[in-house]
Amino acid sequence: LPVNLGSFYAEYNNGIFLYWTTYTETNNLGWNIYRSTKNNITFAQKINNDLIHGAGNSNNVIHYTYRDNNQEPNMTYYYWLESIDYSGFSSFFGPINIKIPDNINNEPPEITKSDLIKNYPNPFNPYTTIKIDLAESQEIHLKIIDIKGKLIKNLYSGFVNGNEGFRIVWNGLDNDGKKVASGIYLAKLKLKKNKKIYTKKMILLK
Repeated sequence: LPVNLGSFYAEYNNGIFLYWTTYTETNNLGWNIYRSTKNNITFAQKINNDLIHGAGNSNNVIHYTYRDNNQEPNMTYYYWLESIDYSGFSSFFGPINIKIPDNINNEPPEITKSDLIKNYPNPFNPYTTIKIDLAESQEIHLKIIDIKGKLIKNLYSGFVNGNEGFRIVWNGLDNDGKKVASGIYLAKLKLKKNKKIYTKKMILLK
């Protein structure tokens, strides 16, 4: 296969965002994305006008993002990835699916602000330090969730002083003390004062 796919998932945030990660790529020319309202690729249609460029040959983690703005409320969409190598050979990955809210015109986006919450190293194995910078002191709730929104770890709940740089280490364990699988996780920060939610994408490699 031209690629070793690490993850492939979708999120809705005033549009459908597709994210995928490769661990390695071999002669990968690029990508096409197919979409259908049925869980059957024979009904799917290619939605990208131009080929999404691949990394060719790479042993590094590569992240891709594609935004699909064409959606209807309360619909479920299925997506497939097609990778094409230099010889024209195709490989398909998927499907993944996502259901669109029935009030998309009023759906508030989840706020992501990269300078508020950071982690290092990223990718990491098995430890990463999450750093939070707040302008004012307040109570926070910090959780680790997977890409499907499942709770993995309640990492911290409590008061944080502003302008001091709060830091906490996640060791790759869940609430039961078990090691989690490699993949993409989100550090989800909720501020009690204004109820806003911030996320940071993190990659655990093994």
